[in-house]
Amino acid sequence: MTLLRIDGLSKHFAGVPVLTDVRLELGAGEILGLVGQNGSGKSTLIKCLAGFHQPDPDWRLEINDHTLTRPLNPGEPAELGISFVHQDLSLVGDLSVLENLRLNRLGRDRRWYIPWRAEQRRAHELLESFGLDLDPRVKLGTLRPIEQAQVAIIRAVLQLREAGGAGVLVLDEATTFLDRAGRDSLYTLLRSIAASGAGVLFVSHDIGEVLGLTDRVTVLRDGKVVRDAPTADLSEDDIVGLIVGGARPAPLEVPARSPDKNEHLVVTGLDGEHVHDIAFEASAGEIVGITGIVGSGWEFVLEHLYGATTADAGTLRVGAGKPVPLHRMTPVRALGMGMVFVPSSRLTQGVIAELSLRDNVMLPVVGDFFRGARLRLGRLTRACTRLLRDHAVQPPEPARPIGTLSGGNQQKAVLGKWLQLAPGLVLLSEPTQGVDVGARQLIFRIIRESAANGAVVLYASGDWDEIARLADRVVVIADGRVTATFDGSVSVEQIAGAAYRGTRRSADLARAVEDFA
Repeated sequence: MTLLRIDGLSKHFAGVPVLTDVRLELGAGEILGLVGQNGSGKSTLIKCLAGFHQPDPDWRLEINDHTLTRPLNPGEPAELGISFVHQDLSLVGDLSVLENLRLNRLGRDRRWYIPWRAEQRRAHELLESFGLDLDPRVKLGTLRPIEQAQVAIIRAVLQLREAGGAGVLVLDEATTFLDRAGRDSLYTLLRSIAASGAGVLFVSHDIGEVLGLTDRVTVLRDGKVVRDAPTADLSEDDIVGLIVGGARPAPLEVPARSPDKNEHLVVTGLDGEHVHDIAFEASAGEIVGITGIVGSGWEFVLEHLYGATTADAGTLRVGAGKPVPLHRMTPVRALGMGMVFVPSSRLTQGVIAELSLRDNVMLPVVGDFFRGARLRLGRLTRACTRLLRDHAVQPPEPARPIGTLSGGNQQKAVLGKWLQLAPGLVLLSEPTQGVDVGARQLIFRIIRESAANGAVVLYASGDWDEIARLADRVVVIADGRVTATFDGSVSVEQIAGAAYRGTRRSADLARAVEDFA
């Protein structure tokens, strides 16, 4: 039984085609993977389905027993039985779990009072039915990322139930911030949702999870469907080749430089709200991976080192300089020490989306383009164009607002912005988060080049495959403390074992240790 069918979906922006005659089908009980590079049209397709964008004329949408040939209005998808979980989850951290689950319904309720006890009981029963032991009264912002993602999905499923009949659940990069155990728990939930008769449209950049979770895969490239096939008929190389157009690209390797044995970076006694007594060292030319289970504290190490979040204690020494107390570190001081930081949240911390590429990328060096009180704008623009081309940013148009670029191109621009300073210490937090296969290879090359030029690269990520592939040294953190340090080659299994065995908070501890023992 087909729940959702899209025919002839096209979309142009200012005359430029973004989607061309897209056709897509989703059956009851099916999990369909939608994959493609940044800029391939995935987000535009989802936004047309959500009523955010108006498709070009002559498209057709069939959902349950309804057929539409006009654009959807905001709110109409929910009435038709389509519910969404976006990458940012669209939850309110300051509200309780109950309020997040029932916000839409409570807002429509015509009663002059809210029966809170009855609502709490219903919410508790709902959470229990999905196997979650959560107090509906707690603030959502205090929950772990996996628990927040589960709440977002349960809310979406609840909306489908209220619409009546079988519905379609759309997940748009909803697993981006989850660790391995969290993703496994989420996959179990999605399979149970599909088994109930709903359809799941699963959008992801992670080819491995698409292969492991979905029943069928639709590949978009340049706004067109280039393949729709059962997942069992496709390999990882097949999918990557379809995404990028042709055979799987060879990794863009840079000749490795033997790290300088002299210590270039020494961190001792780092204490903060989420970390305790963190200590490690690194040599010039070395890539150091910092990782663990999401929520175990590794995510905050770079923020403390850069002064973006004030540490309680600890010191940092760069080169032959004196140790600097980390509770006195500020971003200005860090920059003065030759340190740069690329945060995980591009749009809120890495760029100003409304400003041009030129204004974003050239900000750290704009002072070099003044003659007296006059800014040499032409020279600044030409330098920006060269930088964008050197870092394969598409399109390399300095006047273009950076917020209109795909995530991968934004990230390449942010890396270029800071690496043009030739820093001695590069801090990267989840640098490939939400980035497609092609852009990821280019980012890896940029990182390797930076290390080959003598910089220390601290690479904080929850993607253990990337850490194992890139890092010369790996520091594993659990419950805010270093539980293991690996020098040289390391396997994902070794990282997982150190991360899980070192934590007391993982609900999946026993299973994870058994899996990786």
